[in-house]
Amino acid sequence: MSQFRQVAAFAAGLYRQRADIAYAGYLRRDPMALLVLRPGRVDPYAIYDRLRRGGPLTPTRLGNWLSTSHPVCDSVLRDRRFGVRPEDDGQPAEPDALDLSFLGMNPPDHARLRRLAMPAFGPKAVAGYADRIERVAGDLLDAASVADRFDLVSGFAAPLPIAVITDLLGIPDSRSVDFARHGMVLGSALDGIRSLRHAGQLMASDAELNRLFEHLFELRRREPRDDIVSRLVAAEGDQITPAEMLPMCSLLLVAGFETTVNLISNAVSFSPPNGEIRVRAREDGRAVLITVEDDGPGIPPEKLTTIFDRFYTERPATEKFGTHSGLGLSISKQIVEAHRGRIWAENRRDGAGTVCGARFLIRLPEA
Repeated sequence: MSQFRQVAAFAAGLYRQRADIAYAGYLRRDPMALLVLRPGRVDPYAIYDRLRRGGPLTPTRLGNWLSTSHPVCDSVLRDRRFGVRPEDDGQPAEPDALDLSFLGMNPPDHARLRRLAMPAFGPKAVAGYADRIERVAGDLLDAASVADRFDLVSGFAAPLPIAVITDLLGIPDSRSVDFARHGMVLGSALDGIRSLRHAGQLMASDAELNRLFEHLFELRRREPRDDIVSRLVAAEGDQITPAEMLPMCSLLLVAGFETTVNLISNAVSFSPPNGEIRVRAREDGRAVLITVEDDGPGIPPEKLTTIFDRFYTERPATEKFGTHSGLGLSISKQIVEAHRGRIWAENRRDGAGTVCGARFLIRLPEA
């Protein structure tokens, strides 16, 4: 298929999907459709209340089922008869769906691919990254100290986790900027494609990232090292197919920095001048516990869970409303839970019990 036909088919599918959602939401008042439309962005909580009143399990106008009941959700998640997606029924993928590798697979394929990647993220492996992380953080802060201007995201929050994940994947330093640039474009689509222009950027970056990874695969076939890509290449044909390698590496690249960037950016937004942000990782039984702390005003107790909702934003009084998408923590939650982990927030308190900052915690299980 020519590139023009591919773009045209994508555009047609995207607009058809958006039209179906608008019809279900605005005309048939389906609450799940309304959540992704303007009413859901303005006030999702009224829609949540309506969903709860609908009972523990209800069908939607979009052809699926929803539940607001914790026991129902817990039972479905623990029942091996259910999967991430329906078995292949010959229907085309959603036009704005990304290939999320094993995150979008049912057992046993999910476990097969996850086992290949997870040794690099176990507690002992993570503890070995401390020197690398401290060295990169120091270099970035040294550069910031002599610069006329400094942007937290582009100057620190993004390059820090990018340097670590590119190192784990075995990406040469000379190409890490290219991988990171295209990976960030893919990361921007984790919560859906916003427009045809966004779709065009995504397609271009996806094609370029595939090309970069293909070259890296060839390099590691000739020159294997102690990194994730070298292990995938060694397992090629036996434990992983060539078609599965590209989506898996793209996922690890994006997931490797998206959560960290969002958490650090949020912490700085709420920290006072000269406040500290502390990022730590340690073993916690058979898991890794990551914490991000700030010295800000804390989080209203009633908002400790809703801050992870899509489009919800709680900003400092000094920041203008509307300058943040309200998606950062939602995307972080999706990534962490897809890896069978947990992310939550709590307030830090001093000896007198006064709130002295916020703390975000991520707990990721061993492979």
